[in-house]
Amino acid sequence: MNAPPCARLLQSATSALSSAATRRTAFHSRTAASSLVRYASTVGGPKPLIPNTLDLKSGSPEVKVNESTRAEVSLKRFWKTVGIMQQSDGSYWVTLDGRPLRTPSGARLAIPADRKILAMLIANEWENQNQVLKVPGLPMTSLASRALDGFHNPKDHESDVDVREGVVNELFRYLDTDTTLGNKFKQDEKTKQVLRKIVDTWDAWQIAALERATYSTKSFLIAFALVSGRLTADQASRAAQVEVSSQIELWGEVEDTHDVDYQDIRRQLGSAVCMLAKTT
Repeated sequence: MNAPPCARLLQSATSALSSAATRRTAFHSRTAASSLVRYASTVGGPKPLIPNTLDLKSGSPEVKVNESTRAEVSLKRFWKTVGIMQQSDGSYWVTLDGRPLRTPSGARLAIPADRKILAMLIANEWENQNQVLKVPGLPMTSLASRALDGFHNPKDHESDVDVREGVVNELFRYLDTDTTLGNKFKQDEKTKQVLRKIVDTWDAWQIAALERATYSTKSFLIAFALVSGRLTADQASRAAQVEVSSQIELWGEVEDTHDVDYQDIRRQLGSAVCMLAKTT
């Protein structure tokens, strides 16, 4: 199965962010080492020992431990193999050493039969994790978990209805301060009602994608167009950067800030589009 364009965009943005993180880590390490050396020479103490690696230990409070949270708490890779298991109902489970991933609430991370691409991308995220877990490198896992824990089966669970209603109400507030409208245009109620009728027909996966896209771009209109298939992730990313781009033209670009923010938006929007991709 060929990788969809959103997957290639997601990989490109993730690689760019990883490179930026490496540069930042190197810069902060040099700065910290220099500061320690200056401090030691000032107080006349011994030369500081600068470790080459950091031993990250968890100080987290008690949490419900499963394959996903165990990795997040330890921040270390404990699994050897990643797999995908198709169930009798057609859904897919992503497994670590044969054990299925679970959402933060403890539910199995069951991916619908028509979203095999999503299952493959989640499996790829976990396969690409090295010895130290990088949670930002799991955008597909976190988004699928959000859809299942927050918006799945609203007709069967009253709490899901409340969560969904609250989230959608909050997202619609962005219409009156939408970045694409220069923060000066208030949408009329009729427009909101038309858009709301459409959004109310969307499933859990679409609502989760809408939420991520809106918060990433600060624009309900861009997010709505993205989830509706009117914009690609790349087009939506560029649209979200119009205001920032105008500021860069005036004042210049801040290295490892503006460019990193742009790549993060690409990654967030790429994950939203990939989650909505269906296989026939």
